[in-house]
Amino acid sequence: ESAAMQALEEEALPHDTEHGFGLLLAAGLVQRGWVLVQQGQGDGALDQMRQGVAKHREIGATLLVPHSLVMVAEAYDMLGRPAEGLAAVTEGLAAARQCGRHYWEAELHRLMGALTLRQGATRTNRARAEAYFLQALEVARHQGARALELRADGDGVL
Repeated sequence: ESAAMQALEEEALPHDTEHGFGLLLAAGLVQRGWVLVQQGQGDGALDQMRQGVAKHREIGATLLVPHSLVMVAEAYDMLGRPAEGLAAVTEGLAAARQCGRHYWEAELHRLMGALTLRQGATRTNRARAEAYFLQALEVARHQGARALELRADGDGVL
């Protein structure tokens, strides 16, 4: 429902800014940027997403940083920029370790595998991707996160 999300964010972001709703502003910037990437507005949308991640950190909402970086990595993937997506995933894993919350760890490992394959399906990359997908499955199963387990298993590598 990206069109609905965009309409809501377009309406909400000015109010979030005006009234100092930092958490809503940060989340809105990330979500709006993700929608704009889907519409082909690459670098400006990514800048907006990065501003949202920075805002999360600025207000101390570090728990939300890993998920925001999942969205940033997906945006880079949509734009065919896997190396930058891998950097966002690495940053997301570090953020999860730093805040001690691992809600999105399985998805970050899955994205690491998918983006590794996007860099080229060499034997080495396939082996690395498989290891990332297996890690994603292990984390998801350990957490009882069935939806993330299905996503990790659905990439077709295993």
